[in-house]
Order: sequence, then C-alpha cells, then structure tokens
Amino acid sequence: MLHADLQSLAVIVIAVVAVLAGLAVAVLWLVQTRTGRKVVDVGRDTLIFAAHPDDCVILAGQYALACLRAGGRVRVVYLTCGGATPPTEQARTRCREAVDAWTSVGLSRTDLHFLDLPQSPVDGSLAIDADMTRQAHDRVAQILEAFPENGTIIVHADGESHVDHQLLRSVVLEAVGERAGRWRILEAPEYNSFYSIRYSPLKTLRCILGFIPILRRMVGRWNWRVPPSFPDGHGQVTMPTDDGALAQKCATLRVFASEDGELLVQYFGFPDRFRVIGPDAGRSGDVAGYVRVGSTYLSWGVLVVLGAILLTAAAASCLVGGVLASWTSGLPAWRLAALAGVVAVVTVGLVRFRRVEQRALMIAIGAGALLGIAA
Repeated sequence: MLHADLQSLAVIVIAVVAVLAGLAVAVLWLVQTRTGRKVVDVGRDTLIFAAHPDDCVILAGQYALACLRAGGRVRVVYLTCGGATPPTEQARTRCREAVDAWTSVGLSRTDLHFLDLPQSPVDGSLAIDADMTRQAHDRVAQILEAFPENGTIIVHADGESHVDHQLLRSVVLEAVGERAGRWRILEAPEYNSFYSIRYSPLKTLRCILGFIPILRRMVGRWNWRVPPSFPDGHGQVTMPTDDGALAQKCATLRVFASEDGELLVQYFGFPDRFRVIGPDAGRSGDVAGYVRVGSTYLSWGVLVVLGAILLTAAAASCLVGGVLASWTSGLPAWRLAALAGVVAVVTVGLVRFRRVEQRALMIAIGAGALLGIAA
C-alpha cells in the first residue's frame, strides 16, 4: 500500500513540475525577446578602460567604431599587459593585437595607453599588489586630467568575475570621484557568475540544464549564443543591431587570434550594452537578490527551479526504486544488492562532481531510490 502511495505521489510531482517547467520556458522566451531598450547616444570623446587587451572591443567596440565614424576621438587604457609580465611572448602578442585592431580602424598609437601590470589568472587571486594599484591610480588620474569635459568614460560592470575587472573599475571610479569633471560614465558587462530568470534567462536556462548529468554534454554541444548581461537589468541602453558597426566589431574581435578570435565573436559578438552610473556606484561585486552557491550566484527564482528539479529527480528515482523493490520482492539478498548499488552510484557521483548543485542532485536521486526500494 505504501508503495502505491509513493508511486502515485511521485507521478503527481513529476506531472506538476513538467507543467511548471513548460510555463517557465514560455516565460523565459518572452523575457528574452522583450523589446523597448533605449539606444545609447554616442558621444564625441570616448575613454575606454579595459583590464586586458581584448576587453576593449568586447566592452565597447561597436560604440567606439560608431564614435569614430561620427568624427569623434577614442582613447583606450589597458590595466594589464595580457600576460604574467610585460616581457613574455604572450604579453607582447596580445598588446600587438590590440594595437593592430585599433590602428586598423583609424586610432593613433598614441591613443592607446598600456599600464603594463601583470594579468591575474582566471578564477584566481589578484596578481596586482598595493603598490601597483597606487601606480595605476596615479596613471589613470593623469589620463583623466587630459580628457575633455562632457566626454564618455566606459568601465567594467559591477559583479564581474575576473578580479582584474573588479580592480580596474574600483581604481577608475575612485579617480573620477576625486575630480569635478562632468563626464558620463557607462558600465558594460563581459562575464559574471550571476544567474537570474528575469535578467539573464537563456544564460540561466543553460546553467540549469548543464548541472543535470544526462543533459550536460548535450548542452555543451549546443551553439547557444547568449549575450553578456548585468546581474540586474535596470536602466540598460544598447547599441543598434543594424548600424554596420556591429559587423566591424566582430571583425575587430577576430584580430585577437591568440585568444581565438572566432570564439570571441561567438561569445561577445553582440550589440554593446551599457548602463549609466555615477562615480559612487557599487564596487564590491555583491548584488542584492542573489545567494552564493559554490562559485555561482543564484537568484531566488533559480533556487526555486533547482528545488523543483531536485524534487522531480527524487520522485522519479523513487518510482524506479519501487520497480526494483517489486522485482526483488521475497529476495532479501537482491534487495540488499540494489540498496548497495544505489549507495555506490551516489558515492561515485559525489566524488566525480564538484559543483554543489550536481552533488545535491545525486543526493536527491539516491534518497528517492533508497526510499522506493526500502518502503
């Protein structure tokens, strides 16, 4: 009787979650295809602050090209050399690519400023010490002194994953705040670990599907082009998609061959998007409305979806466990073997998978199966 009740409950849970999942996909589609974003006005003087040589085009390549086309002037400041130290071959190559990319579209070499600090590893600790940071601040301050009033300054968005992006944003906003210049400041996203159904639906959907072992490899093969997004989507402005500068931005990204230019186009070949901020804007990387889970930040909506997936996985495995229990009815040794097999599979999964969400899924599957077998 208990088996029948558990199986009925499991079927109901799976059906309800399937309906909710369908509604969620519909909402994701509607949110992703929403319209009405304002188009950003291109200024006459533009100053782009980029942590690494290719970041400049990723952040504001389309904007810069539109500015040049309108007769404006663009200057770019690079925090790092693109390698561990300036003399390395990697650093020389990446800086040369930056020069080639910008001079090919009309910038003068004198409009490019390299602070030549060491690049920090991806997902690693900051390689720039306090003395280097002070030097960077002083150089940024000097560059700002020569930048015209009413010009546009572009920096990395708050919440960026790379520590160099975070540091440069902080240095620039601090230097701007120390001056009375009437500059317009735009922040631009590149990549972050924030996932929200409302603000980054396709990125979030890919993340959710990616933590399910059966779907993870399939998702890796899908050529999903997901534009960079802000952790929260308020006040965005964007460049138009049909102004000709977008295609030229993609061509400029391909110049960075050492970073796989075609891959850069796949990930960042989208219209530039910005948000107007002040010099007192956030610099901590902490965004309200998110919960840290491992190395990612999930909105409450995503946590609810993940909870539903865990519940569904437990219900489905409970059904399978019930089937195994019926097959081994009257055979205690076989039932014991089935229990041991479930424990072994879950243990292997916990050892193999590193992400918190994946481990939680394995525990839910194991708990459901054990309940179905033992009930």
